[in-house]
Amino acid sequence: MLFSMMAMFAFAQGRSIKGTVLDPNNEAIIGANVLVEGTTNGTITDLGGNFTLNGVPTNAKLKVTYIGYISQTVPVSGKTTLQIILKEDAQSLDEVVVVGYGVQKKSDVTGALARVGEKEMKAMPVQNALQAMQGKTAGVDITSNERPGEMGSIRIRGERSLKATNGPLYVVDGIPLQGTGIENINPSDIESIDVLKDASATAIYGSRGANGVIIVSTKRGKSGKLTLNYSGTVSIENMHDRVEMMNAAEWIDFSRAAKIRSNTYNKSTVISYDNDKKVFGNDPVAWANFEKGWVNGEWDGSRVNTYDWTKEGLQTALTHEHTLSASGGTEKMQAYASFGFLNQEGTQPGQGYQRYTAKTSVDLTPVDWFKLGASINVTYGDQDYGYNFRKSVTGASNLYFALQGMLPWTQPYDDNGAYIRNPGGDVNIINPIRETSLCLNQRENLRAFGSFYAELNIGEMIPVLDGLKYRMNFGPDFRYGRTGIADSNQSINGDGNNVGQYSTEIKRSWTIDNLIYYNKTVKKHSLGFTLLQSASAYHMENSSIKAFVNSDEELWYNLNSAGNIQNAGTGLVETQMESYMIRANYGFADKYLMTVSGRWDGASMLADG
Repeated sequence: MLFSMMAMFAFAQGRSIKGTVLDPNNEAIIGANVLVEGTTNGTITDLGGNFTLNGVPTNAKLKVTYIGYISQTVPVSGKTTLQIILKEDAQSLDEVVVVGYGVQKKSDVTGALARVGEKEMKAMPVQNALQAMQGKTAGVDITSNERPGEMGSIRIRGERSLKATNGPLYVVDGIPLQGTGIENINPSDIESIDVLKDASATAIYGSRGANGVIIVSTKRGKSGKLTLNYSGTVSIENMHDRVEMMNAAEWIDFSRAAKIRSNTYNKSTVISYDNDKKVFGNDPVAWANFEKGWVNGEWDGSRVNTYDWTKEGLQTALTHEHTLSASGGTEKMQAYASFGFLNQEGTQPGQGYQRYTAKTSVDLTPVDWFKLGASINVTYGDQDYGYNFRKSVTGASNLYFALQGMLPWTQPYDDNGAYIRNPGGDVNIINPIRETSLCLNQRENLRAFGSFYAELNIGEMIPVLDGLKYRMNFGPDFRYGRTGIADSNQSINGDGNNVGQYSTEIKRSWTIDNLIYYNKTVKKHSLGFTLLQSASAYHMENSSIKAFVNSDEELWYNLNSAGNIQNAGTGLVETQMESYMIRANYGFADKYLMTVSGRWDGASMLADG
């Protein structure tokens, strides 16, 4: 939230820039990415190659990219209109990118997509794939989360629904995931990330691709001698508050004015010592500071000390990450393996995250017409979630934001070091300063998912069927999560009771894809077909219990015998889906391209018909 407010402020200082992106023949380039360098302020060109960007500083630079063309960085230099001509990149046109259920040459792609490669991800230390994408994909909005181990949000097409999810579909090594999952992947194990943006690019995934698709390709072994690689990063992180808070004098003036307008300033409109004491004097410690502003019957707010509550909710966070990997192989077999460790401290007290990752992949080609392979990712995460105000009138979700709501003329402890529960004497404002020592919120997660494939090159076996292939993909996914919460009777959430909560969640899913590919080139004509039959199943079960316990030292380990269970429950969700898809690609002279796709999905969640 703080970052968004800062960004809006920065944009407001800039100007509106309009421009057109053309190719060397002065023809419009549709869907080119235009990004203000060093920011997330970006857009894509329309059918006429035109774009408009708001809030662009006069000294900014625009980075313009499009598949098959050389990227160009253009200085604004105070201009309000620009014409940008991109040159073709002959080498790039022959490169392949990942699209739905396959790959295509960059020059043959008709949908709007963006790619983040290994080079871009290594540009700065990141803890997950979303951080690696920030500021590198125009038209993609990414927000971070202040809690280590938590993913932020990503929006490719904005907010499309008030109730349903607005997040994209994630596909890892060709397997669509149920929910999220890329936060469990070590960024050092990622080869590339392709973002499918428009309807043309995402239609092949049906309704699940309505919010865009993010395709993650992880690293695999390459032919050659064995290579060992170690990468390590150490970073320091601080939260910088861009919200200007009121000081004590400003808050008192504001509060007085509000109370006078609502006739609650001792039913008076006259500012006086007596009226102030009746309204603000319920906390003797805070009032002792407040009345410093009254000197000889005159009010001078500058004499009232301002207490910076937010400093109690911030700390310098140290993060270090280490990855050891090995890769190598022959023409018949390639293998890759890695192990990673991440230790991330939070910028707020009580928050932290440790992650262990392991990945292995093997690709075999025993004969020219047959190959098979497997890739397995395993992640274990241990998260100190930090304080979460589940029972607080402050309305804040964490310690830092709760501290922002404290009154600047009050203080958390008296002169003898005793805790003040209601600073300022307001029963609706509770001092959260001790909560990190009185509450524990610990979460563990284990995830293992993989992709297995077998591919038969029928054209290699039967020359008359040249260009025909069959491939089967199988993707299992297992997740286990456990959450333990303990609140002391002295805490805000405990509210006089020692509370323990424990919950578990198990998710299992699998996907099987049967694919037929046919690609043929005759003179200037190129034709391609992709046929898909897919089946998937999802199983989720959970359980939870909450009880009052005798001592906060019991945490969540004695809930059943405590004899004071507040609530308990279990749940089960099972779904299945079957899909059929066809895609046809036609190209003439490597200049005119057409893609037609159709998909049918049958889901158990929907009623008959």
